[in-house]
Amino acid sequence: GGFVQDAALANERVGKYFLVERMDSYWGSHYLTRAKDLYNDWGSTAKVKQLELKYGESANNDSGPFGSSRSRHDSSAIKGRSQFQAIAMADKALNLPLLS
Repeated sequence: GGFVQDAALANERVGKYFLVERMDSYWGSHYLTRAKDLYNDWGSTAKVKQLELKYGESANNDSGPFGSSRSRHDSSAIKGRSQFQAIAMADKALNLPLLS
């Protein structure tokens, strides 16, 4: 239950921000993978396929900061910030439309 679709959308937008604006595939991959998993949990297989087609490996790779590789990566965009603050920062920076 809850707001799985909202969490999925937030993760997708932050993933786009890191890939496009910050050119940071490490964090972008993490958030897009999380978005894909959340959309899948919500039952939106069409959205999962869309992310996979649009972002390829970035949406299928869990080598981000919390993924299986667990390498230490210091990103000034995230260090010291909560995920909520990162999402707010990305949303403000991009002002992306909800559907693309």
